[in-house]
Amino acid sequence: MSEFVQWKESDVIERFNVPKDELVEFRKSLNEGQHWERMPFGKRPLRTCPIVFTESGWEAVVQRFGIQQMKPAEPEPESLVMAEVLRCNYPNNRVMLVKTEDGKSVFCSVFDSTPFKPRMPVVIKHRGGRWYCEHRPTSVLRLNTLLKRNSQP
Repeated sequence: MSEFVQWKESDVIERFNVPKDELVEFRKSLNEGQHWERMPFGKRPLRTCPIVFTESGWEAVVQRFGIQQMKPAEPEPESLVMAEVLRCNYPNNRVMLVKTEDGKSVFCSVFDSTPFKPRMPVVIKHRGGRWYCEHRPTSVLRLNTLLKRNSQP
């Protein structure tokens, strides 16, 4: 019997840098119960529980996405990046356009973009192939504190 470790879908996305959209689309083509299942977690409804791959499902994911190493290194700590809001008045208020320190313009997911204003400094992070801004607008001092806390080992 082999020593198989079940991989959660979220861990595969973060540790192996597999695009979330492609992995979800691929999982939908697999059979629930045979290739993947939901891991019960407390009193949560089953449909909201994390998804784990079975041994045959993991082999299919490895083959489809070409994952070479079976034991990945620990995930890198999330690095926070200073950015400036360029546009935040999209019809979808969960997205805004920001300009990073190195001059790249990227779309950033946010809980709600209505409190943000153009030219406002924000702290964003890159995770799973996407940019996220999880902090609501606060003072510049708060942003500097976040950056300092993240840069220290």
